[in-house]
Formats: sequence, structure tokens, C-alpha cells
Amino acid sequence: MKKAIAQYDKLYAAKNILWNPTPGRMVVEALSHFKTPGLCLDMGCGDGKNMFFLEKRGWVVEGIDKSILAIEGAKRRFKENNLIPRGNLIVKDITDYEYPLDHFNLVVCYGLYHCLTKNEINHIHYKMIASLKSGGLIAFCMINNNLRMPANHGTTKTFLRSENYVIELVNEQLEILKVFTGEIEEEHLPVIGKHKHSITWCLFKKK
Repeated sequence: MKKAIAQYDKLYAAKNILWNPTPGRMVVEALSHFKTPGLCLDMGCGDGKNMFFLEKRGWVVEGIDKSILAIEGAKRRFKENNLIPRGNLIVKDITDYEYPLDHFNLVVCYGLYHCLTKNEINHIHYKMIASLKSGGLIAFCMINNNLRMPANHGTTKTFLRSENYVIELVNEQLEILKVFTGEIEEEHLPVIGKHKHSITWCLFKKK
């Protein structure tokens, strides 16, 4: 059977660690709502920048990514910073993950949904919500379609949606605490130089 290639594997293969250590802004925002560390699920954790930020602050994080290269990068990040994670780093497609019920205080879903088809999102979205405890938060961001993905970005197929797509993710169990859209500039040398993405950030709360 041919091995599946994760969307960002070309970028992970070109760099020792792909993402800079600055945590996602909604992850930082989420922590301001908690008095003590808790349990977190990092869906599509990549090379672990958000997981590292949380673990360093006492959280126990389950980091899931289908890219072996990404998980290797996350392990390298922890090792280079002399931090042993309390949680786990697991190579697994997020659609195959067994979500525990009423378990996590926080879910980080950063840069994942634009890598998934609509059917894949439908498959995991309610399972993700069910895995959260009441009052738990989801720190979320996605690349939206206000700007096109650069042709030479180095990623395989992505699914860019409207910035208003987050409204479709709300149901009777979720409320939006914060949502906004903006642009970021980044580079992934040697694959691609400076370029921009339009991003939608959101902080959800489970009722």
C-alpha cells in the first residue's frame, strides 16, 4: 500500500523545525481563561510549537499528527529545549483518532481544517466537541479563501473556505468567545520565500 503524504511534508522535510516558537494567539488567549493547567488535545500538532508552549506551563497535551516528519520535529523541539512532555506525541490521522468523552479542558485546532475535506470535518467535528468538558475551550485557526494559496507553497491539496465558515461550526453546544480575520506573512525556505495568508482565528467555548 502506498504511504499517504501529509500536506506539509515537503516543508517539514526541508527544515529541521518548520514553525517558529511563537504560540498561536488563540492558544495564548485561551490560557487567560484557566486558573490552573489541565488536559489538552492538539489536533494536527505539527512540530509542536503550541504543545511545547502549553507543556512548559504545566499542561498535559496529547499531540496528534499524521506526518511522521512533523512528530519527529516536535520530539526534536522538546529535546533541544530539555523538556520532557507529560503528554504524548502520536502519529495518527486525526480522522482515525479515538476521542475520549468529556475529557479535555482545551482543544487546539490550529491550521487543520483547511487540510480536511468537508466529509472529514463532519466526521471529527462533533467528536472533538464531545471530547471537551463543559466550559472547555477550542483554540482554532484556519487559512481562509480571501487570498489564494501560492502555487509554489510546497503543500499538497488544501481546502480554503470563507472566513465566515466558523459560523457553520457552531451548534447548540458551542458559543464563540472571540473571532477575527487578518493576514500573516511567513516564509518556508528553501521551498518558498515570503508570502501572505488570510487567517480566521476563533475561540470557542463548550456550554
